[in-house]
Amino acid sequence: MAADDEIAVGGLAAARTFGVPVSERLRVVRFDDTPQAPWITPLHTTVHQHLDGTGRMAAQTVVAMSSDTAPPPATST
Repeated sequence: MAADDEIAVGGLAAARTFGVPVSERLRVVRFDDTPQAPWITPLHTTVHQHLDGTGRMAAQTVVAMSSDTAPPPATST
């Protein structure tokens, strides 16, 4: 599991260096789903993160915490 696409690319490169057959013996799951993702080979599982929504919720929570009000309810976008 890779925290982002760049780490996934590094892991794939290391696997190739050590002769580990990607897809046959190694599966990669990554987060971010950057625009460059379709060019990463072999294709693998990706989890798209809604960074705008996550950032908005984090900012609302900080504002709510600083004004001693309850944090906003969690919603998905």
